[in-house]
Amino acid sequence: MYAPLNKYLSDVKKRDKAHIELITEAREAFENSENSRNSLAEERLPRCSLSLVTNISDLAIGSVLQLKQHGHWPEHAYFQSRLSQTEAVSSAYHDDL
Repeated sequence: MYAPLNKYLSDVKKRDKAHIELITEAREAFENSENSRNSLAEERLPRCSLSLVTNISDLAIGSVLQLKQHGHWPEHAYFQSRLSQTEAVSSAYHDDL
């Protein structure tokens, strides 16, 4: 779902204030992520068991939010991000995660 948005994260410099013009595919991905987040909030979260599973490799970071429903753990939200070359060799990412 977020893949069209990930390309906007490459080559970004700290405190970059450049204007970003989203292509149609990226705009739809952003709207879908908002809708997914809003529908998740409407599912009475206080009554559900939550699970956040995270993983990191030398190339990427990922996580999945799951809510237990009727004895099963379906995925309700997913995040993935590729690491830049600097992040991939940085021990801070591996130590923190």
